[in-house]
Amino acid sequence: MKKYSPAAIETSRMIAPLLTVEVDNKNCVVLKVKPDHKMDMIATGYLYGDETMFRLTKGVNTTCTVFRDGVKPYSWDWGLDGHTVVSEAMSTLGRALHYCVENHFHINVCKY
Repeated sequence: MKKYSPAAIETSRMIAPLLTVEVDNKNCVVLKVKPDHKMDMIATGYLYGDETMFRLTKGVNTTCTVFRDGVKPYSWDWGLDGHTVVSEAMSTLGRALHYCVENHFHINVCKY
């Protein structure tokens, strides 16, 4: 059973209504931010408001990529093979997106 912090669960509840599933294939899930939700994204405390999409890869390791308007995408990963060292805020965001995909959109991302 995966462990999620209360902050990740609460953040996932805040962002789930702001996202749509654009791609769900064997390799990844791509979430698109609904238009006109800049302030809602900022209100999470973990986002800038210019995010357009998020991608989570599927497998024993998960890579979370954040796509922002006019800014180069950035990513980090976690899973059986280890993890990228990131801030607590980025870790919470990744776990919130992971929880959102698995519990709000009912798509299995992990293969472990």
